Amino acid sequence: MWLILALLTGLLLLFLSLMLTVYALFVIAAVAADEWQPPSPLDVMSEGGLLLKQIALMVVLFVGPVLLMPSSMVLGMGLLALAALVLPAALMILAVSHSLGAALNPLRWLQLIVTVGVSYLLLWLYWKLAVPLSCSCFWAPVFLCTPLLWRRP
Repeated sequence: MWLILALLTGLLLLFLSLMLTVYALFVIAAVAADEWQPPSPLDVMSEGGLLLKQIALMVVLFVGPVLLMPSSMVLGMGLLALAALVLPAALMILAVSHSLGAALNPLRWLQLIVTVGVSYLLLWLYWKLAVPLSCSCFWAPVFLCTPLLWRRP
């Protein structure tokens, strides 16, 4: 019983975090279009394709290098480092263009990174520091309380 409840809670938290990410992409697109009114949450709920494109982008960027690691560890680690560096740029391009092909184009990544310049590196450092901290604060109660739920009284 408790295991089912813990799994349902985890699925609900995963769904909510994915919807929050898609809403953040809509906000990025609205600000890029010089619209300062927040988008409606109903628009986010009706746009399911952007979530699937974001998942596909992450799979291509991170699963591909992992699959190369058995043949060349150096190449796989280098591609993972590159993927971590260009992920914010790829997500911004996906948010603005709603196109997976444009978000996977390395020339668009380079153009965005060079255009933004040093601010991109500051954004990347913030992303590398703030996201893991926020995720650990968000998921820590789940991981700390789940073993307590599995214990039999």
